[in-house]
Amino acid sequence: MATAIDSKRLEDLGLVRRPELKKEELGQDDFLELMTAQLQNQDPMKPMDNGAFLGQIAQFSQVRGIQNLEATFNKLADSLHSNQAFQAAGLVGKSVVVPGSTGALLPGRAMEIVVPLATPVDRLTVEIKNSAGQTIQSMEASNLKAGDVDVMWDGKDAHGSPVANGVYTIKATTMINGQSVGVDTWVAAPIESVSLGKGDGQLSLNLAGLGTRSFSDVRTIR
Repeated sequence: MATAIDSKRLEDLGLVRRPELKKEELGQDDFLELMTAQLQNQDPMKPMDNGAFLGQIAQFSQVRGIQNLEATFNKLADSLHSNQAFQAAGLVGKSVVVPGSTGALLPGRAMEIVVPLATPVDRLTVEIKNSAGQTIQSMEASNLKAGDVDVMWDGKDAHGSPVANGVYTIKATTMINGQSVGVDTWVAAPIESVSLGKGDGQLSLNLAGLGTRSFSDVRTIR
């Protein structure tokens, strides 16, 4: 019994285009046309095997199902991308805390610094340095427990004089059992705008004074 569409026989009957005119892909209409032609022109003495016939239909249905599923997922991805953009727009104007050893002193705002402590410390020192590497302010706190410590710098130097707005370097050290240990710092900054990557859809935040940061860098939103 025949187990597949006899393309050579259909071609001889003029029901299939010659190789040089064939499409690269078999569409639904083409498939149905071939199946109908095969049924109409099959040899009565050797009818098509029902199992093979149903198998061909099942294979085509499976391919069509995968294509439809792919199209559905693409639509879902587009929808999620648009929804993400809409939600991201609501972040503009809020402040986020991101890792960094530099912070921006902005007009009318104190610089917000966060020091994450993994263990209790005897003393924490946070130094603010200018572009020349000079320490212009130093702040200390004692007997701190593990956790996030908020430090606010009002933008004044050690003499109490206001300094110019701009980007300053932050250095934090702790004293544990008489030993000085450097620790990481985080800084807070307002979001000026957001952008979504065209290819990967990754969300980027444009922070005032700090430039662009990935949304994955955000520790907290304030």
